[in-house]
Amino acid sequence: WDLHTGELVHQKGEEYGFAGDLASLSALRAVCLHAAMRGYKLQSADVKTAYLCAKWPDHMPQHYFRIDERTIAYFSPELQAKVRKLGGPGRVLLPMKRPLYGHPLAGFLWLAEFAEFLRRDGWTESDSIPSMWSKDDMKLIAYVDDVLVSGPEGCVAEFWRSMQAEYELSSVGVAERFLGIRITQSRDLVELDVAEYVADVVADFEKSFGKEVRPADTPMTSE
Repeated sequence: WDLHTGELVHQKGEEYGFAGDLASLSALRAVCLHAAMRGYKLQSADVKTAYLCAKWPDHMPQHYFRIDERTIAYFSPELQAKVRKLGGPGRVLLPMKRPLYGHPLAGFLWLAEFAEFLRRDGWTESDSIPSMWSKDDMKLIAYVDDVLVSGPEGCVAEFWRSMQAEYELSSVGVAERFLGIRITQSRDLVELDVAEYVADVVADFEKSFGKEVRPADTPMTSE
């Protein structure tokens, strides 16, 4: 909520000068090619609660969130008592110190936070491939909280240590999936398999629209 307007926030990141590129399929291919040509093993990691790692910028107007019964259950007994004393769920607004999941600016603020971390760590964003970053002989792409890196094993290990000093990571290791795509690696070959991803998309489509998807030899019109 914005207390100045009394309305829910529906703003976009560009309104506050925030913008960022998410990893694309072309960027994924570029990083995979780099790994295959150099003989590197692709590694990946997830940033836990990524959106909550971004702080609320000082130059932005303060936003608030409304407390409901479901949310207050996660509060400490002391904070629950304070909220109920102020009027209870549905009547109390709390200032946001970090962008919560579901806030329209949360993704933009996280991208800005992560980009600033990469710059401090010596990474440079590619001019030709949006969302790809380079440092020494390493290449990196990120899709929200999923990070994929190609580079010498020692350099990548040092990068993970730098990240772990700032963020909590999970699933650090040799990449097996990224953007729903299965990754198979050998010494000089990286294979991308989208079969499971396509199957999931088809299943979601059929469930959502109640229509059966029929296979076709050429899934495009000839026109």
